[in-house]
Amino acid sequence: MTRTKVLTGCFAAALLAAGSAQAQFYIRADGALSKTTNAGFVDNDPTTGFVISGDASGTNPGQFNDFGTGAAVGIGAGTRFAPSGRTDITLTYRKYKLDQNDKNGPPTNFKANIDSLAVMGNLYFEFSEGGVTPYLGFGVGAAQNRLGDVTLNNPVVGQGSITGDTKLGFAWGAYFGFSFPLASHFAIDIAYRFVDLGDVRTKTDLTLNGTATPYSGASGHLRAHELAFGLRF
Repeated sequence: MTRTKVLTGCFAAALLAAGSAQAQFYIRADGALSKTTNAGFVDNDPTTGFVISGDASGTNPGQFNDFGTGAAVGIGAGTRFAPSGRTDITLTYRKYKLDQNDKNGPPTNFKANIDSLAVMGNLYFEFSEGGVTPYLGFGVGAAQNRLGDVTLNNPVVGQGSITGDTKLGFAWGAYFGFSFPLASHFAIDIAYRFVDLGDVRTKTDLTLNGTATPYSGASGHLRAHELAFGLRF
């Protein structure tokens, strides 16, 4: 809760600061399809035991390369500082669902919910001053990533769970998009975004068939390709 208050407090402060340039001030809202990539979700120390198997024999550790496809919704506020430049602050919530099978024989199914709340300061450079406007952007900030409890289900080994955890860390993004002006102070944005939201991790609490089992935990990275649609006014 405290971390969430810090993130939302930073966003509110930036919103008030941006409002001082009233003539150039704008607000925005957007949604996106978010496909995770390069997650590298692995057991932290396979030498002490692992639950993600990399082969049918279950003798080598494996990994998950993504957390599936989710959704993102965001709001923001910003200002134009030059005819071809603008900046804004955004607050974006993302949600994903891990639902993967490892390579064990038979495979173990892993399920968990993942939530991320990110505050980003963004800078955009536009390549036209009228009509349809292509732009490039870059942002940095912080993200709080919450991995819910991970459930394990294997028809031979049985069932288990790993306690989830929350991680606050550095986040960044790169963007390429187009703005379509509909009126003097109203535009539609369509953009590709790549975001790196930092790490996700579990705790070290593993239960298998009702028995607590020593475990080093698991961790990975929350990165995503996104197709975003937004309004700016």
